[in-house]
Amino acid sequence: MRLGLLLFVVCLGGCANNHSAVYPRAVAGGTPSTCPTSRFPALGESMNPDAARCSYNDALGASVLRLTGKVLAEGEPGHPGRGLDNILVTVHVLDGPVRLASPGKIVAHARTTPQGDYSLSAPLKPGDYLLLAKDQASDTLLGYRQLTVGQDAIGTLSSIDIIVPLDERLKNATGPMP
Repeated sequence: MRLGLLLFVVCLGGCANNHSAVYPRAVAGGTPSTCPTSRFPALGESMNPDAARCSYNDALGASVLRLTGKVLAEGEPGHPGRGLDNILVTVHVLDGPVRLASPGKIVAHARTTPQGDYSLSAPLKPGDYLLLAKDQASDTLLGYRQLTVGQDAIGTLSSIDIIVPLDERLKNATGPMP
């Protein structure tokens, strides 16, 4: 009996200290190990039957990126403002100059949390994109930000904050608000 108890305590103490969990910290790059070293010939101009299976890109050649950030009300110089709740953030393909009235095709959207945080994932090809922040109730444009996705972008693009400018009438106000 004593031997069994001693064995149990030794195993418990030895086993409890010899475990660890490994969590990946970086996004994998390249191709999966199950892909053949020689590719099939392309079908048509650029479509390859291995495109979806042997790449972390989608079949269109875009990398799925996660965008995270905040929608913030303009604060004092040098200090971030407070986060805005229930704001619609949309990502549009930018094909030329910024046109807020007709921003282009929507490729992703998200709503902000009560702290102003948003997170979205979308297959984004290298190029320019426009992020718009709109009020849900009135469909009023509050702010925007331009984003350029590079050729080697993979994983998460973080801290893509959109600042909502304070109304000029409020900036110049002296005394209490009516």
